[in-house]
Amino acid sequence: MTDRRAGLGYFASNVRFYLLYLSRSRIEITLTFLLPLFYATVAHLIAESGSGRITPLEITLGAGLMGMWTTVMYGAGGLIKEQRRLGILELLLAAPGRFPSAIATMTLAVALFGFEAMLGTLAWGYILFDARINATALPALTVAATLTLLAMSAVGFMVAAVFVRVRKAESVAEAVVAPLWLLSGVLIPVSTLPDPVQAISRLLPMTFGAEALRAATRSVWDARAIAACLGLSLLYGAIGWAAVNAAAQSSRSRGGMHLW
Repeated sequence: MTDRRAGLGYFASNVRFYLLYLSRSRIEITLTFLLPLFYATVAHLIAESGSGRITPLEITLGAGLMGMWTTVMYGAGGLIKEQRRLGILELLLAAPGRFPSAIATMTLAVALFGFEAMLGTLAWGYILFDARINATALPALTVAATLTLLAMSAVGFMVAAVFVRVRKAESVAEAVVAPLWLLSGVLIPVSTLPDPVQAISRLLPMTFGAEALRAATRSVWDARAIAACLGLSLLYGAIGWAAVNAAAQSSRSRGGMHLW
């Protein structure tokens, strides 16, 4: 019990450390807040010229998710790149603690950092586009938003295994950010996508997180979407843990990072 408590304390203190580390960069803070506002503005303008079937709140939440995902991918890649530049990543690899735990704290901290952008986007949508949240929808929205945050963190953790082995992690981030916006249906329902694409979308936990958020805006608890989001997040987290651990063991056997 003591070891478990110590492990949780280590994990929480690491997440707090990386949150503070990310908060020291004015550029990171500015981009994290401004990009989702740009996404929200463009999304609302597109919706106003379209059919109008999506509510302003759904559009705002979708733009916030786009911002969160951008923050997770670029933030996690940039954070690992910075750790490598400072020579800390190798020290984490050689440390007696579990290397996947150290990487998991980075991805969770970046996801929490991106969640702040979600809150800013909601405020922007309320001020400019009258995207109001009903009090009755708050419990469902809170649960759905928390699960979506964990889903993004889990997927980011899995992708972090690649980040650890790639010299320019931001290049990987650039390649996957936009496609995952489309596949996860953060702005448009997945049902509007072609059937083959829908099949791929159903493999992403963020897809079900976005569905749960849409339902929550109408004060509806989408139990199927919530369960699918949670289950896939746990699966991605397990795959990420195994992949990061495999990368660590491979690097230790080689006596150093084997980078692409």
